[in-house]
Amino acid sequence: MLGDFNINSSNYENGAEILELLGSLSRLLIVRELIVSGTLTVSQLNAATHISEPMILQHLRKLTKGNMVIIERKSTKLYCRVENKKVIDIIGLLGLLY
Repeated sequence: MLGDFNINSSNYENGAEILELLGSLSRLLIVRELIVSGTLTVSQLNAATHISEPMILQHLRKLTKGNMVIIERKSTKLYCRVENKKVIDIIGLLGLLY
């Protein structure tokens, strides 16, 4: 029966990585806020989520490594955004886009 399906393990690995990264409440809050509010600085994320800036930076490192968040440095500020359609869809499925 499994031979009837075209299984691409990289799709499963990518999905598992996304779910693992979103398994942290702090990362889930950060990603959700970026989707709802659009591009934000680390300071703005701190104000919106009440997560300390050092912790936000630690989580952003993981999220950028997992290709979930895009970060751009302009002068001394970091601007963060989410453009990954799969991630946006997952947050929507969780009912967190309010």
